Amino acid sequence: MIPNALDLFLFTDNVSHSNSQGLQTYPQTGYRPSNLAVFRNHKSYRNRLSGVFFHAGGRLSIDGGYISDNKIGIDIDMDHSDVISNTIVVGSSPAYKAVVSAMGHAASHYPATSLCAPIQTDDDISPQVGVRLDSYHDGSLFGATGSTLKNVTFSGFGSGSCAGSSALHVDGEDIRYFDTRNTLVDITVLDDSQRIDLCGGEKQVAIRDVDGSMMGKQGFIISDSNAIRAHPACVSVADTCAAFCPGVCLRTMTVMVPSYYARGSLTLKMTGTTADGQTIVPIFVQDIQTKEIFLPQQDSSYGRLFVTLPAGGTYHGQFFMDGKPTWPHFTDLKYEDKFGNCGPDFASFDIEQLVPDRCDSLIRNADFESGTTDYWLHAGSYGVEVINEGSNGSSKSLLAPNPKYGGGRYVGVGQRLDTRCIEEGFTYTLSAMVKLVDTSTGGPYLCNLSGYTGDLNSCPLGSLRFTNRLGEPENAWETVGRMSTNNLEWNLMTGSYTANDFDAAAYSVYLYFNGVPAGINIQVDDVSFVRTYETGTPSTTPSTHPTPAPTVEPSSPLSPMPAPAVPSPFEGSNTDSILIVDETIRLTTESAVDSTVLTKEAHIGDIVLTVEIQARSMSGSGYQPQLVLFFAPETTSVADVTTNDNGFGDFFESSVVAWMKERIYFNPNDPNLLMYTWFNAKVLDTDSNFVSEGGSKNNRMNSGFLRLQRSGGSIDSYYSFDGVSWAEVGGGPVLLPTSYRTAPL
Repeated sequence: MIPNALDLFLFTDNVSHSNSQGLQTYPQTGYRPSNLAVFRNHKSYRNRLSGVFFHAGGRLSIDGGYISDNKIGIDIDMDHSDVISNTIVVGSSPAYKAVVSAMGHAASHYPATSLCAPIQTDDDISPQVGVRLDSYHDGSLFGATGSTLKNVTFSGFGSGSCAGSSALHVDGEDIRYFDTRNTLVDITVLDDSQRIDLCGGEKQVAIRDVDGSMMGKQGFIISDSNAIRAHPACVSVADTCAAFCPGVCLRTMTVMVPSYYARGSLTLKMTGTTADGQTIVPIFVQDIQTKEIFLPQQDSSYGRLFVTLPAGGTYHGQFFMDGKPTWPHFTDLKYEDKFGNCGPDFASFDIEQLVPDRCDSLIRNADFESGTTDYWLHAGSYGVEVINEGSNGSSKSLLAPNPKYGGGRYVGVGQRLDTRCIEEGFTYTLSAMVKLVDTSTGGPYLCNLSGYTGDLNSCPLGSLRFTNRLGEPENAWETVGRMSTNNLEWNLMTGSYTANDFDAAAYSVYLYFNGVPAGINIQVDDVSFVRTYETGTPSTTPSTHPTPAPTVEPSSPLSPMPAPAVPSPFEGSNTDSILIVDETIRLTTESAVDSTVLTKEAHIGDIVLTVEIQARSMSGSGYQPQLVLFFAPETTSVADVTTNDNGFGDFFESSVVAWMKERIYFNPNDPNLLMYTWFNAKVLDTDSNFVSEGGSKNNRMNSGFLRLQRSGGSIDSYYSFDGVSWAEVGGGPVLLPTSYRTAPL
């Protein structure tokens, strides 16, 4: 049971008043129920800070509320997908004004009765806010969709209230992505209250007025800044730091760049035309996030620029640094508002690429003699470090710590390559010196040169991951390097491959080294990745140009990438959690991260789905990531069954016919605690109700087999530790509803 993910059963007709905060959801990790948690008919008044404080969670709702005489009526703080509906929000009511007036100067003495008393000591007067919106992590995390205000009535934020008050405001702290799917519907302002004030808030706000009830016309309320005001129809709203864009639909493309760039150091200038041919006003976008990256050298870390432009347009970008054109090595693109948006994708979105100085050698900081880890990334949470020993008599090398408890085959090092230099038809050759050290003995680790990654003694591999989050599939992999020796202190890894059209169109290319068991450290030195052409002289510039004698080259257009020569073995969901190494699938994840779905190919009649777990590493502390085998109707989409662990019961389970999984607990401080594997299964029975089955084994399934099968219209599940002896989960087959007994699943 995860308390902050439990659905809210009933919360109705409650009152909160005369507090610092009225109603608040403030566990540090936030309240994130799987389904909308509705607080019905709640009254909250005369609270010094906020009447309602929703913090760091999502899918929370006030319905039928009456919120009055608070500093902030409803504060949606780092929350997402909230709904405020059928609610009255009053700033300063006549009754409360009378109380404050009768108190005179005493109303501002601590503890202040006046709502205009400053929150900070350097404030003269502090305004009131009806609803305060905020940014969130990103548009896809936890299924975020933006927040909605529907049938909300505002009053008491005009004359007689605190100076500078407004019905709607946006926070200026912890700036991240401001979701363009925040919407206003059926809004009423009863008096002379100022409707919106964006002063002091974020610089890339975009709020959709769906029916024109807030601004008089349908469109978008935006920050009046050159970071977002692109459409020529946008007009400033006096004294609000806001602009309004009537009849416009806005979409957001995230441009991900290397995390080593300081926030605000890169500027992306965007030009182009709207879908109806109007020339946009150029905008200048920077990475404006204020929260520091937790692990900037982790391979999932990026700098992010959120580019918000009219839907359906044709756009062109160019990066600048210190006023000079530059190229940030790669630009990984994704739609931040992929689902629940107001209009079509962009017709095109390209970013100029300066002609590279060279493409014959793609690795930077290849020998580590600088003593730094610059440009190198790590998988997991254990970092990378420079060691004072190297191959061939050199003094430095790069180490990826891989602890016995918490480490695993996913641990390693990598570097993102300059995407300008990956072109179809070119051959690329990898060479690296690799040292493997057993952390338990300090001695060398002799790996099996011919073993697969599931082999307990397997050798590491050099692999490439090509990513285009705008295409389908989103990723492709290539094994590009294998160790040629294993009996020396430093052994050579080498190999080559020829790029295809999928690889050449990728927005991100990641070269990485991993694949050894937990407790085996990987050191690398003298890494090279060299490009040559198959049939001619090596080229140091891209092979195609948009115009004669250019100085810059546009990136690949915004269109789905062609299918790779060898199709990816799965359809993408959370592609950051999967690597294909040799003939093995490697999965690694953590709590509250969306799952990875391997395949949705449907089969009719009898089905036997068997999965071998070749090896699994225990990571961190607590329940380990789970592998789930399932059958779902043929019409089920990847999105329907992709969820994080908190949404398993509501989102995943409601989309499938049957599933089975294993569950393991691990505590590195007491490795023998709960030395069990639990096996669970659920199946729809003939009445379309889930039947739950389970069992356990006094052993951890570090390797073994799971099987889910449909036979004669019934579902059964099994497990095996050796592939020979099989044990049934539960009490036997469960007969499916008639519609699922032979249908494609």
